[in-house]
Amino acid sequence: MKRCRFVLILLVALSAPACTSSSLKNLRIVSFASFDRIDKSQLKGTIAIRSLYGATENKTETNEFYDSQGSSIGEIFQKVEQQVPDHLGFAKLNVLVFGDRTVKQVKLEDLLEFAYRVAKNPSASKVVIARGNATDFYRVATLSGNMAGRSLLHTVQSAEKSLVIPKTNINNLFPLLHDEGHDLTLPYMEWNAEEKKARILGTALFHANMFTGRFVPEHQAPLLMMMLKQHSKRFYFTRNLFISGKIDSVTVNVRKYTTRKRLTVGSDGTLKVSVRMKMEGSIVAYSSNNIKNPTQFKDSVERKMTEALTEDCKEIVNLLRTSNCDALGIGRDLMAFHPALWKKLKARPVMQQVDITPSVQFRIMSEGIKK
Repeated sequence: MKRCRFVLILLVALSAPACTSSSLKNLRIVSFASFDRIDKSQLKGTIAIRSLYGATENKTETNEFYDSQGSSIGEIFQKVEQQVPDHLGFAKLNVLVFGDRTVKQVKLEDLLEFAYRVAKNPSASKVVIARGNATDFYRVATLSGNMAGRSLLHTVQSAEKSLVIPKTNINNLFPLLHDEGHDLTLPYMEWNAEEKKARILGTALFHANMFTGRFVPEHQAPLLMMMLKQHSKRFYFTRNLFISGKIDSVTVNVRKYTTRKRLTVGSDGTLKVSVRMKMEGSIVAYSSNNIKNPTQFKDSVERKMTEALTEDCKEIVNLLRTSNCDALGIGRDLMAFHPALWKKLKARPVMQQVDITPSVQFRIMSEGIKK
């Protein structure tokens, strides 16, 4: 009896890996997906599936594209799955792209609901907002023989390192989608038909999980990311500065920075928020042909760059206020430290009830000047 039981256990153990391997091998890997709203109740999806063809020793990989329509993303995937011989797998889904008109009309948590329900959900997938039609982005996936969505993923990851867009994925979006004290920001991109590539426009601003139609442009977006206390090892600012009676184009490399946000509530219930940023970096390029006094030039760059970046921060704050986008999480601070006041104020957008004062202090660690 014991021998029979041992043989049975051994057979199960030997067959389990084969079953697992077989099920993984038969999956059709979804690597890219884009969605646009075509009317009040219907979405159109373009799905890229990575497939293997040929003999075992000479298999070739190819991208197959499927179009389908449905009332939800889950329904679209179900319809696509009916067109392929095996089940769909989402573990290697690189990027999800939504047209900007779609996320203006449908809340993002409703669109992403499928991602949190499927087994082995695409937790590391990037979510991108496209200017115009998201369907245009399938062209990015067809430009190379790589897995569809891979080049777009690399573009997004590069922009994240430069602090042009927030570092987000489906996994860390989940708590933000259910946080009434904090609004989302997401990558905003467009398809450039002439250059045949996707281009970063900046950071899209959301309120109540819907796109506001506004975004912080690429050259100012790193300042917003710094306000949100996101970090990068190295990034650059280039500004035209009026120095010594003429305009110089100066590029600085920011190597070190800190951000401090402080919320104060007055006796009359007025809200004030100060956002103070300190940066240290080096000059890496400038347009002036002749610098007679390097020390004076350094001091001028520090002063003028501080003024320029502070002015940019004020423009960003005005954009956040116009969009009702509480990306700074002021509502969350109120919930944590002033819950009674939060209950009284939350009926109206917080950004309309708070005075935000940003400031930047820029200091040069070394000139490191390169012509």
